[in-house]
Amino acid sequence: RAATIASEFTEQIRAHVSSYWSYPSVVRPGDEVAVTIRLVPTGEVVSVQLLKSSGNALLDSSVLQAVRKASPLPVPKDIRVFEKDFRNFTMKFRPENALW
Repeated sequence: RAATIASEFTEQIRAHVSSYWSYPSVVRPGDEVAVTIRLVPTGEVVSVQLLKSSGNALLDSSVLQAVRKASPLPVPKDIRVFEKDFRNFTMKFRPENALW
């Protein structure tokens, strides 16, 4: 059950951040940015750090900015699931809707 909840909230967070994300027009197929996000139980973003750069500084910056703007993020009410899966976690972002 906890794994299902975690999976659902991971997708909610991804969708929520994506709604704030305006990535640069100059992106390449396969560009991917990985960030580490630290939250408090209310979903407020305490910090977001670049874990793996895409090699495109503008794209990297756009992801960091989107995560900050999207705060607070949707998080599970079950504190055990939050502590295990969302206090500190990593997410990867790809500009899926880019026109190649």
